[in-house]
Amino acid sequence: MRIFLYLSVVGQLLLFAVPSVADSLNVSRLSRFTATWNECYAVSVRDSFAYVAAGDYGLRIINLANPAQPVEVGSVVTPGWMWGMTVAGNYAYAGDGSSGVQILDISNPAAPVLTGTYNTPGFAWGVVVAGSYAYVADLDRGLRILNITNPAAPTQTGFFDTAGEASDVVIVGNLVYLADGTGGLRIFNVTNPAAPTQTGTYNTPGVAYGVAVAGNYAYVADEAAGLQVINVTNPAAPTLTATLNTAQTALSVKVWDDFAFVTDGSGGLRVIDISMPSAPFEVGFYDGPGTSWSVAIDGCKAVVAEGTALSTYDVSACACQVRPNPPGQLVIRCADVPNTIRLQWNPVEQDEAGNFISIARYVIYRAPSLNSAVWDSIGVPTPPDTTVFMDANATAEIRFYRIRAIGE
Repeated sequence: MRIFLYLSVVGQLLLFAVPSVADSLNVSRLSRFTATWNECYAVSVRDSFAYVAAGDYGLRIINLANPAQPVEVGSVVTPGWMWGMTVAGNYAYAGDGSSGVQILDISNPAAPVLTGTYNTPGFAWGVVVAGSYAYVADLDRGLRILNITNPAAPTQTGFFDTAGEASDVVIVGNLVYLADGTGGLRIFNVTNPAAPTQTGTYNTPGVAYGVAVAGNYAYVADEAAGLQVINVTNPAAPTLTATLNTAQTALSVKVWDDFAFVTDGSGGLRVIDISMPSAPFEVGFYDGPGTSWSVAIDGCKAVVAEGTALSTYDVSACACQVRPNPPGQLVIRCADVPNTIRLQWNPVEQDEAGNFISIARYVIYRAPSLNSAVWDSIGVPTPPDTTVFMDANATAEIRFYRIRAIGE
């Protein structure tokens, strides 16, 4: 579904929309890059360059300025098997398997240089950088914290051995979130990087491969158990909010805006609407060839490491839709079934005079024209989702909607 125009008035909203007439799970591939090295496990994107962890072929740098025609511009072969990748400043930080963490100067993408190495005791996989420290998911040796003040000579500052197999890591403020395989989600306080303390855990039902955090929620790619949405408002006692089963095996997740992008192994790329964390639903997918391992988001494009190739996808049909401003804050989404339009809005709180009001209910009206003399009432949202409505019979080419707030 594409949104072309909206009009807003106090207490109600008008929408002009064209519903999906075919498959609402709308993701299109812009390019698929393959090379003789034929390995692609993780990717980070910055300034139109993709930095690819290419197994025993090390770091590969791909120019994506023209998404339809990616071009390799630089490379460095590292001593290990590169699984993880992140970029910060002028450096790429790579989880290089049994060879630990490699730090590479990428100030000139055409001529990257291996600058420093730290050989962690485990199998270095995911890496994230914050300030002067790199936080490493070191598989069976848990969390490792490296001081990278001098990129040429990184040193270990602190560590925490875990019971699982740490593969991905993110940091928000002083909290590190670790996807620990069979150990589920682990949360650490790293206020003192030399002595990280475990704050909380959540034992997911699958194998926690990937993790992303947005707001009060952690999103865990939990292999065969799909996407787990975990409330981390209280880091000492995380709780499950929702689960969404994906098509195959969820291996990584990135969050951008109100969407989670999940690489689903042989199930390709899945796009999940998480605007209501308690009720995530799939709005797009592309079941590409190979195994989808990792994804990086570049605006309305998703760049996916697919094991033997690097693919770039256009996700604008689902993830870059037009959104209005208050009052009402209407948000229109792709639906998860054909010929369906999903309306979602924040409560209207003021009347024409600017007085705050208490809303008893909303009524949804529909018409084929903005100037229609008759607007048909098509429904009233029911609790608990009183600000969400699904029009499951959106077969006409053009629809207008009015959402009216009724005060108590």
